[in-house]
Amino acid sequence: MECQTKLLRLPDVILLTGMSKALIYKLQKDGKFPQNIKIWGRMAGWLESDVNRWISERVAGQKQQTNENK
Repeated sequence: MECQTKLLRLPDVILLTGMSKALIYKLQKDGKFPQNIKIWGRMAGWLESDVNRWISERVAGQKQQTNENK
C-alpha cells in the first residue's frame, strides 16, 4: 500500500491559509489548528490532509453562518 500523505512545510501552510507564522503557531497552541509533526530535529511539517480539512471546516462554517443570517 502506497502512502499518499504529503507533509507541508511552514511556507506552504502560510500560502494555503493566508495566515502569518505567528497566528498559525498561536492557533496550534490553542488547539484551533492542526498540530505539526516533528520530522527531524527542529524540522516540522503539517499533514496536507489536516490543513485542507481545517480550511474546509472554516469555509463550511462561514457558509452556514451566511445561510443562518438570511
